[in-house]
Amino acid sequence: MDLKNQLRSVFPKTIDKNKPVFSSLIANDNGNAVIQKQLTYLFAYMKEWISTPDVYLQTGVMLMKTITFFSFLERFADESEKSLKNRFAAIFVRNHDQKWGTPFDVKNVFRQYFPSAEIFLVENTNKIDDPVPSLANLLLDGDIGEDTPTDWTLVNCTASADARFSKSYGIKFNQAGGTLSQTVELTAREDEEHNPLPTSFFLHFFLKGTINVQIKNSSDEYWDFEDKEWKGSETDNIFTTAVKDGNGNILSYEWDNRNLFFTIDSATEDVTIYFKYVDVETYADYFRLFQKQLYSSFTVIAHFDGNTASKAFGLAAGDDDPNIATAEATPPQPRYSNYGYYDKSFLSGVPIGFAKDIYEDLLEYLRAQGVRAYLDIIVKDFEE
Repeated sequence: MDLKNQLRSVFPKTIDKNKPVFSSLIANDNGNAVIQKQLTYLFAYMKEWISTPDVYLQTGVMLMKTITFFSFLERFADESEKSLKNRFAAIFVRNHDQKWGTPFDVKNVFRQYFPSAEIFLVENTNKIDDPVPSLANLLLDGDIGEDTPTDWTLVNCTASADARFSKSYGIKFNQAGGTLSQTVELTAREDEEHNPLPTSFFLHFFLKGTINVQIKNSSDEYWDFEDKEWKGSETDNIFTTAVKDGNGNILSYEWDNRNLFFTIDSATEDVTIYFKYVDVETYADYFRLFQKQLYSSFTVIAHFDGNTASKAFGLAAGDDDPNIATAEATPPQPRYSNYGYYDKSFLSGVPIGFAKDIYEDLLEYLRAQGVRAYLDIIVKDFEE
């Protein structure tokens, strides 16, 4: 029995089912009566849910309701259903990783969220701009904000745009004696009775090349990272990001995070951290120094090269415009100052896909209980 006849059968035979009031409100041959139409839609909706249990085959409202029910995900301003499904799969399928919550697993998820970014996961970190000074980055100007840094001492090395990992400047080491240094006042942790305790600190930095890191305390002792102790003479701690072939030959140097920890006691008032040139042109940037806390922690770093926007358009002079060529060049070259590029964010606002709080929600979802997790979105500024 079809829906029309089912609805009619509910009412007594004494009611004329062909009268306008009944046929427009309850049921008619055209299927557009109010109740008949709504029930038809409801049954079709229920059938669609029952026959399409796979979320990755769902579309439209059904897809959004499923994703909203099972996750915190919000749809980006102009996001396709394919992209939304991929992000959903990143959380619940995770590239078929067997173990969840590991650094490898977390990096996989974020790679799907940031397909155009390099993803790094760095352990033993704090929130870089934590309002509590002892928890934040203890180094001043760790992101090298200008071409003549005042918080660092530079000897035979330079702040250069070529050496940047983040923003506009990094440090370039390309000559003997090249040294970058900064002195930081440190205080050992205390117990409940204010007795000093041995306290660990983690130094993190991004490196492309090879560097010697020396740490000297206020007693003129040097930290030996390999032996994990202070020594009375200069001690080298060599770090490299060399990529080698199967025979050990260096193919290239790539950006990567490097870190070391050191421990102080109540006798230490400050430490001086030195980065020293070794034997190859080297870039270093994004320096962080954190006091190790009593809980486990990590930071996901999403590194973008250039300005991020989901879409852009260009404005330029036409081919017949005499100003598009530079007369001084032979052969004439386009005068790029006459060309303009506008990312979509300039016109319609930043798309919610790049809102940091969305990714912090994701990180909160992925982290293991008891582990602090942080997110840094790093942009290497575009240089013409």
